[in-house]
Amino acid sequence: MDKIQEYRGSGESNFEKKFYHNLMLVHKLIGNKITTGSDLYRLGKKLIGDKFRGIFTRRDIPKLNEGESAILNVPSNEHWISIFKKNGKLYEFDSFGRDMLGNGYTDFNTKDDNFDEQKIWQSDCGQRSVALLMSI
Repeated sequence: MDKIQEYRGSGESNFEKKFYHNLMLVHKLIGNKITTGSDLYRLGKKLIGDKFRGIFTRRDIPKLNEGESAILNVPSNEHWISIFKKNGKLYEFDSFGRDMLGNGYTDFNTKDDNFDEQKIWQSDCGQRSVALLMSI
């Protein structure tokens, strides 16, 4: 089994290929363990650039302009999700596939029949949030 096969299943879409490629890159840079806000801020600025607004709490969600993105810490500082604005629409991405925000955000569901979301025993939600923002 090649290295990228560890990150994806068979029959993945082009988006999923891009996502898993980016996740591999992020894992190479910072590993696959629990991350801090400063870890993700530095990584987001390095890999996403100026369109990455930063790290925020659920209470301090920034107003995003077209093409901008951010990572939020929810709930009670236990989990990272990403948000972004594309084609005039606000999206959220939770690596467990949950709708965390509501309130005008569209759930960005990358799941299809073969796409594996984060497993409960994995602790790389921050890395997955960055990889998703790199992939959109």
